[in-house]
Amino acid sequence: MTTAERIEAAGRWLASAGGTAAPGELGAALGLNHARQAEAVRALRDAGLCEGPKGQLKLTPAGWARFGVTEPADHGTTLDEALDGWPHAHRAFGRLLVSNAVARRHLAAVRRRGWLGFMAIGETGSGKSSAVERSAELLGLDLARVRVFLPGKTAGELLGRREQTPNGWQFTPAPLTRGPLAFFDEYDKADDPTRRAALPYFQGEARVMAEDQVLDLAPVPVLAANPPARGDRYAVLRPEYRRRSVVLDTRYMRGRGEVFEELMSRPRGQVLDLDRLTPPASHLDENGRAVLKQVRQVLTEAGAEEFPGVEALELAALGRLPLLDTPDHTRAAFVTALDYLLVTETAPGMVIDGWQPDIAALRQAFGSDAGTMTAALDQARAEREQARGHARKARVRNDVEDLGLVRDRHALAERLRQAAESIDGRRVPATLRPEAAGVRAALRDVRTRVLDTRARTRLDDLATVAADPLTQAEAIVRQVQAEQQQALAERQHAEADRRQAKHAQADQRRLLRAQRAALAEQLETCLSEARELERLYVRTATREGESPFAVLRDYRVNGQHPLLRYVAPPQRPRPAGLVAAVRAGLAGPEYGYWEATTAAVRMPGTPYSCSLLAEWGPYSRAVLATVLHELHAREDQLRAALGRKRRSRPAVALTEPTPAPARLLPAAGPRRALSAG
Repeated sequence: MTTAERIEAAGRWLASAGGTAAPGELGAALGLNHARQAEAVRALRDAGLCEGPKGQLKLTPAGWARFGVTEPADHGTTLDEALDGWPHAHRAFGRLLVSNAVARRHLAAVRRRGWLGFMAIGETGSGKSSAVERSAELLGLDLARVRVFLPGKTAGELLGRREQTPNGWQFTPAPLTRGPLAFFDEYDKADDPTRRAALPYFQGEARVMAEDQVLDLAPVPVLAANPPARGDRYAVLRPEYRRRSVVLDTRYMRGRGEVFEELMSRPRGQVLDLDRLTPPASHLDENGRAVLKQVRQVLTEAGAEEFPGVEALELAALGRLPLLDTPDHTRAAFVTALDYLLVTETAPGMVIDGWQPDIAALRQAFGSDAGTMTAALDQARAEREQARGHARKARVRNDVEDLGLVRDRHALAERLRQAAESIDGRRVPATLRPEAAGVRAALRDVRTRVLDTRARTRLDDLATVAADPLTQAEAIVRQVQAEQQQALAERQHAEADRRQAKHAQADQRRLLRAQRAALAEQLETCLSEARELERLYVRTATREGESPFAVLRDYRVNGQHPLLRYVAPPQRPRPAGLVAAVRAGLAGPEYGYWEATTAAVRMPGTPYSCSLLAEWGPYSRAVLATVLHELHAREDQLRAALGRKRRSRPAVALTEPTPAPARLLPAAGPRRALSAG
């Protein structure tokens, strides 16, 4: 294929795809490698045949003329053909969805607030997802790009994430934020954090805050959810976001899945080009807004509480203008209001009974367009009655259905549901998630078919089909339980080790406290004795009648050892004869000496006296100095161990006393003289 042929093929394919596509889609459709794809895209741009930002191709008017494809002139016809045959509320839901996509594409920059969200809730097979899929096809969108299966997604995948770049941390919006449509499927099966991550799309704002950064939200948000098995049917849809949305309850089509299978099997028709469908105004005229204000009058009190407001319907009506053959504001407002009421009345108690006559009275003011509007209203009434007839038949069919089949069918369906939940991605480790995902998909598929069956033989066949995935699910559950038991045992062992270490630390702290208490007690004992001896050490004056010798002689160090010790003189032989005995008696008593038990201090004296210790002074300090020095050293050691500061105390000098005056020494006998040491 030559370059010119490649360009021609690329242009014709792009035109057939609606005039808008990504380069990768074009390359995949034509079987081009990356280099050939880039060459074809560059040639189309250089020739002025296509335009658009990087990653997006869009045919220019020259491109449409070159490749012989023109845009459909009657967009309203294209819209009606795409939704032809659809149930009335589903079709109204689709029309509102497309109208909002058109308006948001062009008016989001000037109308930041009041944008509608879309919510479809209903049982499996009632067409809640099909309506969104057909609307996406009508807008020429790749469903894989706009549809998000919400379970297992993260906030980063839905809104964006903060990433580190050479210029620092930067918030990168998710690709979903830039498209015309964001479809959150299986909303009810997602966990609360994931649901909350999707809710900013439903705030009605075209610009929101994310990660401290302003984020533009281009798409119209849609969610699909199954109702809970019991309780409030709409509990999964938060009220503050329902008030900003159009809510379609597909219960009126329950059990008619074959209708949607037939509708979805139709070939894809022409598509609408959002870039060319430009609303001719940014606000409705006075008549159009007057029509929209009448909607609140046909709503019940509950419906009025969830009414999104005139501004929201006005934006939808503005998007409807380019889809009409003539941009009539009143007509656009009327058909938008009619579609909103048709969808809203699918939820019980939202629209008052007999609201159609009120609308019929209103359309009398529409002049030449009254016939078209009357036909639309009559068609909606006929379709609603048809839906009610189908519902009555379904109830009769359910009444005559074999009760045993009902019991067995729902028992098997419940077993399949529980098995699928037991291997949910949040409950199995990462290594088992791929296998669990496949088994879970098989279980859900079988469950859907089980709920749709009405024949005993078909149910028996499905029970046989379900046996294999049920067995696989049980095996996965057993493996998960085994791993959980192992993890639990490891946690218990770790907890036991932590408790043992904690107890050991507590024992250590108690031991340290006991040791510290013992040290403190020793310090108090030491201080008590040191202070008593310090009072004696610093004394220099002796009171009348006081005997320092007696005080020091009677003192016991540590309450046990005497401070002073008397050393008797060596015994002499007893003199013989009377003369010798008389001489010995005249010589006076024999003197020994007193010595300090802790110092080399000796003072002469008798067993009952010591003249050097008759007064407080240097000799008493010499006796006390060594004891105090040891007590102070012990005190400092204990204070250091306890982390306490040193106290103020008298200075103790370890010096020998000067010789005592002769008058203080005992008189020398004829045989021996005693000295101070």
